[in-house]
Amino acid sequence: NITPAESYAPWDNGLARHQLRARADLALLAPRAALGLAVSSYNEQELREAGYERTAVVPPAAVAPVATSVRRGGTARGACWLTVGRLAPNKAIERAIAALLVARRHHDGGATLRVVGRPVLPVYTDALHRYVDELGLHDAVEFTGAVDDTRLAEVMAVADVLVMTSEHEEIGRASCRERV
Repeated sequence: NITPAESYAPWDNGLARHQLRARADLALLAPRAALGLAVSSYNEQELREAGYERTAVVPPAAVAPVATSVRRGGTARGACWLTVGRLAPNKAIERAIAALLVARRHHDGGATLRVVGRPVLPVYTDALHRYVDELGLHDAVEFTGAVDDTRLAEVMAVADVLVMTSEHEEIGRASCRERV
């Protein structure tokens, strides 16, 4: 999918303009495409809205299994939270950080968050680091940067909680609310 331009506009106008252009290019390709493939129903809907007549969802490949010697992340200290994705404004990493703060204050004082992903905008990444420091979470939040598939499988295997906070990829949002 193409990140909405308004997710980048407050941080980088050039990148926001790039997103607008990408959306226009996506629509230009639609009449020539025999099939539009997407990794989720949300992305498939974007293709349809851009004019793609034939679409299909092909989920990304599963992460390779990890050796059984890797233990779960939950310890006497607290649950190990994980968020995976580009460090970009539309991924709303600040929401995962805020949720960690609430969880530590009310439920699990030892919970930690590992943020795995490639920084996209230095100004946004710097703001996230300042936010973590301002909230007093510098010992509870780890930014790993990009990792290879083997390392990703390892961090996923020890995580107790997977947190996804995207601003626009609202996959399953209604069903999550119904469960709460």
